Amino acid sequence: MEVEYAPSFLRIYKKLHKPDQDGIKETTGKIIDYYASGHKTLGLGIRHLQDDIWEGRYGLQVRVLYWLGRNHLKFILAGTHQDIHNYLKHL
Repeated sequence: MEVEYAPSFLRIYKKLHKPDQDGIKETTGKIIDYYASGHKTLGLGIRHLQDDIWEGRYGLQVRVLYWLGRNHLKFILAGTHQDIHNYLKHL
C-alpha cells in the first residue's frame, strides 16, 4: 500500500508539541498496520465519515483524517473534532 502525507497534514504536524507529534506518529503507524494486516488495535477509533474519507483517533481530543483508496492511503489532517468538521463542511 502506498502511503502519502498531504502538505496540510505535515504543516499541522510540525506545529504540534513533541508529545502530540509522537502520538500522531504512533496513530498513523497503527492505521497503516491495520490496513496492511487487518488487525485493529484498541483505542484507534477508526470511523468512516464520507465517501473515501476516514478518521482515526489519538486520545480523546485529536483526530487523524485520511483518504483511503484501493492501494493508497493519504493522511490529510490532524486536529480536533471541530477541525475535522470544518474541513469536511468545505469539501
